[in-house]
Amino acid sequence: MKSPESSNQFADVRERFHDNRITVVYNANAGIFKKDPIQALWFKHKLNVMNTLLSGSDFFDFDVNMTPTTSIAHANDVVDAAIDAGHGAIIPIGGDSTVGRVAHRIALAKETKADPKPRLIIVGGGTQNVLKSEITNQKDIVKATVDLFVNGKEVYVDLGVVRANNKDVPFAINAGIGMDAIMLDTWEQGGKGSRVDIFWHFLKDRHNIKPVDLHVFDTLEEIDQIFESVSAMPIVNGGKYGIFPITNSNMTDGRVESVVLPSHLKEGEHLMHLLTTSLRANKSFEGAHYMGLQNATIKDINGDEVIFQCDGDPHRAGSDEINVFTMRRAVPMMTTNADSSTLANVA
Repeated sequence: MKSPESSNQFADVRERFHDNRITVVYNANAGIFKKDPIQALWFKHKLNVMNTLLSGSDFFDFDVNMTPTTSIAHANDVVDAAIDAGHGAIIPIGGDSTVGRVAHRIALAKETKADPKPRLIIVGGGTQNVLKSEITNQKDIVKATVDLFVNGKEVYVDLGVVRANNKDVPFAINAGIGMDAIMLDTWEQGGKGSRVDIFWHFLKDRHNIKPVDLHVFDTLEEIDQIFESVSAMPIVNGGKYGIFPITNSNMTDGRVESVVLPSHLKEGEHLMHLLTTSLRANKSFEGAHYMGLQNATIKDINGDEVIFQCDGDPHRAGSDEINVFTMRRAVPMMTTNADSSTLANVA
């Protein structure tokens, strides 16, 4: 039997959620469970501690459904079931691409006052955790969980989507065409390996990465322009972190930000400047073209297949064009950094 003190200690936390049920999803086939047995044991220990904190009667006292998933389709089914059942929150354990997929399922759900969407709680646990770095300063998944439940504020954020050949691929932080996507695609086709290998592959082989010629068309932003010899076109939903950070990006403004980078930026001093300097609308960098996008068609004018990346995962479009759009303020998310520039204008 719980003591009155312990049962009431976190009552205010529970009352902030419309339902006491929480779903936690994690990839049972993730590399961490296969490559390093010691790390796998430590990670499972962290999951057990998180479960105890969330469900323990002396702690948050939520009804927790912690589910290992075996595929993207399985994870989607688990998340959809939690949404349909009206759970109060969903916690994806994984990196940015995992978070983006869960956010997409939440974004697609209808919401009413009587039937609100579950809140997205992002605590990390993946190879890339850029979005988590934006919403909490806690690196450890257990500490991040406590921070977001105790100190978190709800904000509704945008989600970026790339539509390629009638298939939607979401991105929570960034997407891109050009050298970053090609590097990631080469890395995946070669059997993956360490993410560090991608960087060294780029430094060594960047001269062999063929620039692309693109036609960008967005009626909402009044853009209809051809860009030749493009080395990269990063597309950012939010975040000051990542391979091509754009410091004025904002996850609540209904648009994504992009910079078209000419091919000469792969060279020497330009490359070092690119890798160490954020790109801003008011600080254009020698031929770089800044623009905002709301619903853009991006076409390879030479008819080549578009290779793109979303949150660090490479994709092949299956055609010579893609559509990039935003789902505006479609995802309720908890953050302790609501005043950051990335989450500005959250009212």
